[in-house]
Amino acid sequence: MSKNINASTITDNAISMLSSYNQATLILRKLANDYKEANSALLAQKDELLEKRDNALKEGASIDRVSVEFSTVDIDRQIRALSEKYKADCEPWRAAQRNARKLIPKDVYASYQDAYAKGKISAYEADVKNFLASLGVQIPTTAQLNKLARLFVVRTSGSRRASSKKAEEGHYISEKSKVQYADIFMLAILEWLVTDKKVLVVLPDSTLVRKVWEKEQA
Repeated sequence: MSKNINASTITDNAISMLSSYNQATLILRKLANDYKEANSALLAQKDELLEKRDNALKEGASIDRVSVEFSTVDIDRQIRALSEKYKADCEPWRAAQRNARKLIPKDVYASYQDAYAKGKISAYEADVKNFLASLGVQIPTTAQLNKLARLFVVRTSGSRRASSKKAEEGHYISEKSKVQYADIFMLAILEWLVTDKKVLVVLPDSTLVRKVWEKEQA
């Protein structure tokens, strides 16, 4: 039996969930970049109109005239329409992310919160170990399992800038929200499987498949 961690034994169900999350994450990233670019262009057009309006007023044009000649009604409509389209385009992918996050057991977040509050990570580490085992990853030795669990604990633990509610209570930092934590945890899994271990491959449509090694192809 190999003494190396065999991440390629991850279950098909886990790959399916991670694939959905990966695709949604990358598509949402592109949608956000496209929206930012298009929205910036519209805002620049609006600023140009407002500048022309101000210059016309300084030159003595009437308010009624500049309101018509340099109206922002149409550009404002385009900005609103772009925002609404962006939200609509994002929603199915955000829903896909929400569904994929169900891969993470609730007790992992609970033990993370406990570790954050008390500084004791043993329960958190144990829950991470159980989660890794549930993925079907073959880890030959206890030492390797412990090391891998600690890696995930380090990559997913920690705090964030205090939320508004926590700041009002006098705090400067706070634990991650459940959604923030789940996102980081999912990304940590992807980092390990896609980038570190290279057992999953990202296809052109941003979905994931199990990598087929040369010996398997023979």
